[in-house]
Amino acid sequence: MIFVYKKNLELLTENIAPFSHWITPDIEVKRFDTRFFIAYLPSNQTEEHDGNELTHSLWISPKKALEKAYAGDMNMIMPTIKNLEQCIGFESIQELLNHQQKLTNDDIPSILPKFFKKDGNWVGLLPGDAGYDDN
Repeated sequence: MIFVYKKNLELLTENIAPFSHWITPDIEVKRFDTRFFIAYLPSNQTEEHDGNELTHSLWISPKKALEKAYAGDMNMIMPTIKNLEQCIGFESIQELLNHQQKLTNDDIPSILPKFFKKDGNWVGLLPGDAGYDDN
């Protein structure tokens, strides 16, 4: 938050809302419990990635990002794909933000993917998928 203080910026919490909650599957050695947020960036502000964890960024619509991922033109992990799929159907970021702001913690369940081997191949299931509770 040092940058915020040095630049005399103010965090506008009305422009951010919880989006999803993902937990790394049990099969992974390094695990995370991660909450994702949706945010609206006013037109008079610019985006910039940190240059450390992220070294390249591209600002495109969720639909375009998914098209690139499905075509194999952009590498994307499952949580990112599923989060972007949730964005489809909203006419604007403001509409999506308004929707998310109305949700409670109970409306945003934890998502813990489960993986298991079947016939020598890895199978991944998400909560709600057939067989999820069996594995």
